[in-house]
Amino acid sequence: MRCSASSANGLVSTYVRQLNTQIESIQKNFNDMDFENASARNEMEAVINNMKSSCRNLISELQAYRFY
Repeated sequence: MRCSASSANGLVSTYVRQLNTQIESIQKNFNDMDFENASARNEMEAVINNMKSSCRNLISELQAYRFY
């Protein structure tokens, strides 16, 4: 399947917006969690930061694509 450069760029923009929404959602869900001890919070925070970092890396990768 082939599409125009503008369509491909539009898809990238849609994916980037969705990933940014997910980053915000991940952070909000973490902020809403109630932790009983600091150790569990720190472990979960590391997982959350890894998830957000993966999303940001994917955003950077998507934005690096060029369509002609």
